[in-house]
Amino acid sequence: MKRALLAALVGALALPAAAPTLAVAQAQAPARVDARAAANDIATLIEENFYNEARGREIAAELRTRANSGGFDRFTNPLDLATAFTALLHPYDGHFNVSYRPGDSGPAPSGGPPSPEQQRTFFERQQAAAARANFGFRRVEMLPGGVGYIMIDQFAGIDARDANDPAKQAADAAMDLVANARAVILDLRDSRGGSPAMVAYIASHFVAADADIFNTFHSRRGTRTEAPVAEPAGGRRLDAPLYVLVNGASGSASESLPYTLQAARRATIVGEITDGRANPGGFYPTPQGFAVFISSGTPVNPITGRNWEGTGVIPDVQTPSAEALSRAHILALQQLTDLDPQSDAAAESRAALEALTAETRTLSARALGAYVGDYGERDVELVDGQLRMRVGRRPPAVLRAIGEDVFVNDANPMGRVRFERDGRGQVVAFETSGPNAPTARFLKM
Repeated sequence: MKRALLAALVGALALPAAAPTLAVAQAQAPARVDARAAANDIATLIEENFYNEARGREIAAELRTRANSGGFDRFTNPLDLATAFTALLHPYDGHFNVSYRPGDSGPAPSGGPPSPEQQRTFFERQQAAAARANFGFRRVEMLPGGVGYIMIDQFAGIDARDANDPAKQAADAAMDLVANARAVILDLRDSRGGSPAMVAYIASHFVAADADIFNTFHSRRGTRTEAPVAEPAGGRRLDAPLYVLVNGASGSASESLPYTLQAARRATIVGEITDGRANPGGFYPTPQGFAVFISSGTPVNPITGRNWEGTGVIPDVQTPSAEALSRAHILALQQLTDLDPQSDAAAESRAALEALTAETRTLSARALGAYVGDYGERDVELVDGQLRMRVGRRPPAVLRAIGEDVFVNDANPMGRVRFERDGRGQVVAFETSGPNAPTARFLKM
């Protein structure tokens, strides 16, 4: 296996050629490990590969000092030892992580690199796993009021120049499904990170071709840019309002995208402060079966001159993670209603916005009972404290009170149901209406 490839398993940003080749593991895990030797092996790898050479020597020295003073001698279980190593290293860099994986990280019997066949098998397994996860595009839909929504679990590796690349095809399909949206929400909450190339390709849909907004990665081996290498297949959405949802579990590449778009003032970031892991790298193996993730590069944004390591991405609109989608949806609808106030599209956005923001009226069972009855083609019933409208064999629509005799069905928030009373206050009919639907009236039988 290649060491850099293991980074994909944890969703970390990967720098091509930033890590040496990982030997394919064949050896069995030892019954016991030498904590001091393991610490020295890890320290050597940090000295050789950490992006900041001087800082790498300092971190390695601290690890050796702790080990040589007996700080890890009490750990006889290699899993516990890996956790202890991580606890020491993590404060120095958010990507530092030590795991015990003798089946993945131990040396091959020959001591050499994997054969072409072994590498091909590994690539095929990883590609298949990515495909089963739809290359990170978990959910795509149109929200009420003309707002497109894309949930991205991880940023899969992509060759944006290859029209047949399956990850590119998945990205293009997701973007195609929201091509007619007037605003777009990208949901990166709990997203594990992944490939800078996919970050760049997604971002390229929303910025100009010559936008100088992409990170430059600095490592001991030189620099490279995150800038996209190909035009987005579906074109660019330069004017569409854009919102990105994040939380404390959004890490690495899933921070790079919102950080980049926020710095460029192209998107509004909504949610909670992100994890704060900026520096990319990969897993490096030790002879005793440990693997340590070492940051072999660091990104620098051309606008801010820095990155999000430690600080995370600070949302423009801070709100609890569970409320981020509804908050962003409301913000998008408010923005859309102002774009062309007299248009049909704006009317749809206003109707959806009213449904999302209107306070639900709490009515007693007696008050709700006044609406119950046979309205010809429609029946209104009260079930478990909920007012429902039934039409033939269709599933019943739950009606939520948002005004005096005015109800909304949250499954179709742009529509309204308005009940009518006679001079004695008795409900005698109701009307259904919506921005793009004719008003219909139904008399109570």
